[in-house]
Amino acid sequence: MSVDGFYNDVSPLSPDIRADTAALPFSDETYLREVDAPGTFGEPGYSTLERQWYRPTLELNGLWGGYTGQGVKTVLPSEAHAKITCRLVPGQDPDRVRERIQDHLRLHAPGVTVTFKGGGHGAPAYRIPPEHVGLRVAREALRSVYGQEPLMVGMGGSIPICDTFREALGMDTVFFSFAVGDENIHAPNEFFRLTRFQEGAQAWSAYFGALARSRDSVATAGG
Repeated sequence: MSVDGFYNDVSPLSPDIRADTAALPFSDETYLREVDAPGTFGEPGYSTLERQWYRPTLELNGLWGGYTGQGVKTVLPSEAHAKITCRLVPGQDPDRVRERIQDHLRLHAPGVTVTFKGGGHGAPAYRIPPEHVGLRVAREALRSVYGQEPLMVGMGGSIPICDTFREALGMDTVFFSFAVGDENIHAPNEFFRLTRFQEGAQAWSAYFGALARSRDSVATAGG
């Protein structure tokens, strides 16, 4: 990453997370066929899944400027625009990351005026502790429904309120949903298999039962 200090507050991945990720049934070749891309690219030293789930990103969502109509014009544009977003990881402060990106752009844009808009739309990243009882209960519930050991995966999404729940209420959040990758969540052709409703109802019922048993055992041990 060219932005000075972008990784300063990023913690290294634990050996356990790296080992669990490497053990998943995933290959770059299959992934590239599914997304119809010529190759993967990203931070050196990390796998595709590690980059998607556990490492921060900086992406250009859009670029525009100058003449874009029909034909050719030999004109010099007076301005250009870009939309930039970042997916952060625990330890990174959104305001500090924004300042570092702005400093970088000012430093590398001599002779022009750089202005920034849209500040303040940021939130710290959230990650549930891997030893959390909610995750242990989720594994137990999924094991009871599907009859096999569930896989532990990450998710590089943005749900800012999870950090708010932790800060304001002291509560962690367990993500326990039943859409799978090929159902294209948030895409124009998103869909949801009817079997997922039944599986989800069974799993949630098993989850609450296992959570109650877990709490009872804790209360008994502590009493």
